[in-house]
Amino acid sequence: MEESGDPDPAPSARGPAETAAAQAKPELGGPGAARGPARRDTQSAAPGLRLLVTPDTIVRWHRNIVRRQATRSMRGRAGRPATRRSIRMLVRRLARKNPDWGYRRIHGELAGLGVKVPASTVQEILKATGLDPARRRTRPAWSQFLHSQADAILARLSSPSTCSTAPRPTSWP
Repeated sequence: MEESGDPDPAPSARGPAETAAAQAKPELGGPGAARGPARRDTQSAAPGLRLLVTPDTIVRWHRNIVRRQATRSMRGRAGRPATRRSIRMLVRRLARKNPDWGYRRIHGELAGLGVKVPASTVQEILKATGLDPARRRTRPAWSQFLHSQADAILARLSSPSTCSTAPRPTSWP
C-alpha cells in the first residue's frame, strides 16, 4: 500500500482534470482578486454555504479578544482609583473626635485643610468603617430652638417683674 497524504485510500470519483482544477490556486489580480482566497476557503466548508468572513479572520478576532482580556486583567480594575490610606485615616479620626459632625461637615473641614475628596467618598468611608455618615442629632432642631426661645421671652414679658426696675412695656412697638 502506498503512503500518501490522502486519508481515504479509495480512488477519487472525479477525473484527473477536475482534481487539478479544484486544487489550482486562483489567479491574483483582476476584479475578483479580493474574493479569490475567501471563495477557496468557503468552498471546502460545505456545498452551498457562503461565509461572510474567512476562517483566518475569525481566528484573528479570537486572538484579539484573548489578548485584550489578558491585558485587562494585568492592568487591574477599571473605574475610580482607590482613596489613599492617609485620607481614609484622616476621615475616621475627624469622625471619632467630633461625633456630632456628619459627612458634609467632615468634607468641609477636609476642604479647608486642602484635601480634595468628594463628599460621597467621605460618606462611603464612614459607612465602611461602621460610623453613621449623617449623625442623628440629639439636640433640638433650629426651629424647635427658636420656638422655645420665643416662648421663654413671652413668658417673661407676661409675668410680673420682680428684679427689674424698668417699666414693663404694655404693648409691642
